[in-house]
Amino acid sequence: LIAIEPQTGYIKAMVGGRDFYITPKKINFYNRAIQAQRQPGSSFKPFVFAAMFNPPPLATPATVVRDEAWFTADEYGKRWSPSNYEEANHYGDVTLRTALEKSINIAAARLMNETPIGSNGKPEGINRTIALGKRLGIQSPLRPYPALSLGASDVTLAEMTAAYAIFANEGVRAEPVSIQYVEDRGGDILVEHPVKRTRGLDENVAYLITSLMEGVIQHGTGRGAIQMGLRRPAAGKTGTTNDYTDAWFVGYIPRLATGVWVGFDDPKKSVMKTGSKAALPIWAQFMIDGARGPVENFRVPSGIVFREIDK
Repeated sequence: LIAIEPQTGYIKAMVGGRDFYITPKKINFYNRAIQAQRQPGSSFKPFVFAAMFNPPPLATPATVVRDEAWFTADEYGKRWSPSNYEEANHYGDVTLRTALEKSINIAAARLMNETPIGSNGKPEGINRTIALGKRLGIQSPLRPYPALSLGASDVTLAEMTAAYAIFANEGVRAEPVSIQYVEDRGGDILVEHPVKRTRGLDENVAYLITSLMEGVIQHGTGRGAIQMGLRRPAAGKTGTTNDYTDAWFVGYIPRLATGVWVGFDDPKKSVMKTGSKAALPIWAQFMIDGARGPVENFRVPSGIVFREIDK
């Protein structure tokens, strides 16, 4: 688990694993929050959607995508045919809002891959997603392949959570800080890490993603957080990888972004649970206990226009 204050980048809490102490005399220094690179699964989808919403936009939350059996060519030129979590289930025409709330894999894959081909021969959706990921601070290499849309490139929990914090902070990225300063016993500061902020994303796009992920918690795959007692406006997304190897939940309230990963160091071992069953309960309990101050709503930028539609 890692928790970051979006406005400052300050790391407020971090748990690298449950076996920090192996024996009273031996300490395990492997910190899974910042060192373990794992596939994020569907928790990566908000970056795909944000890339499509970025000016000039290729889509809006009301854009309709067809959820049906579909395939494209993978990086090896072979047929790649993603399936939904409930493999036999297809929803037909769905808006992007519904696609994210229900975490519909095929809709997300089509959104990223059925875009014009860029100058490098890759769909523009792939190029946009990789470029946005870098702007949001993801340093792990993002593979330019169709399965990137479903979170098939390894990243760290710290990278994911810091990137989500940008959505919470209206598109402004604060560099993560684990140590604010070090002083000697005389009070003189020896090392200091000031807050560093840069614009990572248009504020309107950041709000669109927040709005979609509020829906995930209100009536999507993250609704378990409300059932557990979370009473603050919150946004977040589940993530589950093939064979239930990795379970994720990353989300935020206006002043706290938190990511949780559950899994084994051996990627062949399975958690046997989805992100909503394994990671979300940890996230929800932490947010319920850790949130401080008055309840805040997410600010709506002046550039946002609301319209009712017939889905």
